[in-house]
Order: sequence, then structure tokens, then C-alpha cells
Amino acid sequence: MYVGITCPHCKVEFKQIPEELISTNKASACKEHLRVCHAAMELGIHTSPAKRKRLDQQVPPTEPSDQTRSSGEDAPSQIQSLQTQVSRTEGLLCQEKEKNTTLVCNNGELTSQNTQLASHNGELKARVSDLEAQMSELRVENTKKLDAVEQMREGMELMRKDMQDMREELAQLRPLAPLVQRITNELGMVASVPPAAPVDVYVEKIDGLRKAAALGGAGLCDKASKKSKEAEKAKQKEIEAMKRVVDEKEKQLRSAEPCIRFWDMFSDMFVDPAESEALLKKISVHSHPDKNPGITHAAQGLQKGLNELRRQVAEARG
Repeated sequence: MYVGITCPHCKVEFKQIPEELISTNKASACKEHLRVCHAAMELGIHTSPAKRKRLDQQVPPTEPSDQTRSSGEDAPSQIQSLQTQVSRTEGLLCQEKEKNTTLVCNNGELTSQNTQLASHNGELKARVSDLEAQMSELRVENTKKLDAVEQMREGMELMRKDMQDMREELAQLRPLAPLVQRITNELGMVASVPPAAPVDVYVEKIDGLRKAAALGGAGLCDKASKKSKEAEKAKQKEIEAMKRVVDEKEKQLRSAEPCIRFWDMFSDMFVDPAESEALLKKISVHSHPDKNPGITHAAQGLQKGLNELRRQVAEARG
């Protein structure tokens, strides 16, 4: 521990001496200070360097000077001042120690928080990696679904074209229905067209008529008989060809009848395409698979049908 020495003249602490050396070093320190202290010089206090004395020379005893007496008298106040300074220094040291302890604690807390943040950062990186993997899988699955939807759309487009062709063919066959009905009535057959009777029935009926004509017209001339037979053959061939065409179209009509009945149910929606399109849009929003997770497959099927109907309504709207 150091002890500070204050000059009684200029009131300045000019030296700090270890406590164990104060008895031996205080005098020399004071003497050195007095050589440069202006306040002491103004009071007429001067110091001179000590001279070596010979061993045989007797040094007369000297009385203590007034300065020494004053220094001795001020010693208690100096000691008290030194003690005050020492206490203040100890207090400052204690404060510094407390600050250092607080800093050490804060450093430990920061280190712990840094470790926790590093661990949390690792967990977040792992989660991000998992999410990226899931996103990649979802992209692949979404691509497959889009391809499937595109294929279904192409299939629906082909089906729509086939239905359009069938409608055109039916429109061409409708004028033939009265002709077939007339032939059926003339042959004395009980049938309604469509559907017409099988071709074999017509052939048998015509054969019977031919035989009856041959038996009843034996007296006619051969030329008329030959022309009649040729006309009957040509008519029979025409009827058979027409019957085959009608049968084929009827088969196509029967196969397409469910689809036609299905789409005929929506014929009223083509009266006002704009209103129908708005209604279908609302229905599509409420029946979307995302809003019906419990019935995903049914919702997807309904959504596809609504999309196709919306497309046809939009085409009708122009």
C-alpha cells in the first residue's frame, strides 16, 4: 500500500511512498520537493545538499527548526489525509472489482446465449433443408398432376370433337328416317323408325313379294318381267345399303345417347351464357378440392366437369 505526501506550503501531493519505506524515504522526498516548491521559497525556506562530514569532526547538536516543528505538527493531518485517500482508493478498487465481476458474469451469459443461438441456428438450418426437400417433392408431384390434367384435357377435347362429328352425322341421317318409315309402311311391317327393323326382316319381306310377283305375273312379257326384276333388285340393294347405314348410325347413336342425354340436361345454361358462366364460377369456388379435404376425389371430378362446362359456355358466349 502506498502513502501520499502532501506539501504543507503548496498543498500538493507530490509523492507516494510504500508504507513500509515511509520512515526512511519521507525526508529525502520532502527535501527534493522543497527545492522546487515556490510557496516554500516565498516563505524563505531554502534547502542545500547535505555535506559529507569527516569522522573526526564533532557535529554540534542542532535545535529543530521552525519548519521541522511545523512539519511535525502537521503530521497528524497528513496521516488523516493519507488515510482518506487510501480509503477512497480502496473504494475505487472495490468498484472496479465489482465492475470486473459484472463483466465476467455478462461475458458468461453472452457465451451461453451464443451457444444457444448456434444450436437454434443449426435447428433452423435443418428445418430449412427439410422444407426445401418437401418443396422439391411437391414440385415433382405438381408437375405430374399438371401432366395428368393436360392429358385429361386432351382426352376431353377428342371426346368433344367425336361428339360434334356424331351430331353432324345424326343431322345428316335425320332426313332419311321418314324414307325408311315409308318403306316400312309400304312393306306392311309394323315398326317405328328409329329404330328400324333388322335388315334380314326387310330382305325376307322383299323376297316374299318377289315370289308373289313371279307367280302372279307369269303371263306378262319377259321384257317387262326382266325390267321389274332388275328394278326390284336395285331397290333391294338400295334398301339394304340404306339399312346398313341406318343400323350403323343407330349403333353410334345408342353409344352416344348417354353423353347426349347428359349434356342435354345443361341445354338451359346456353340460353344466357354470361349468367351461366358466373354461376359456374361461384360453384367452382365453393366445390374446389382445397375447400373440401374430406372428399378430395369427388371434388376433383366435379371440378373437371365444371371446367369443361364453363369452357363450352364460354365458346357459346363467343
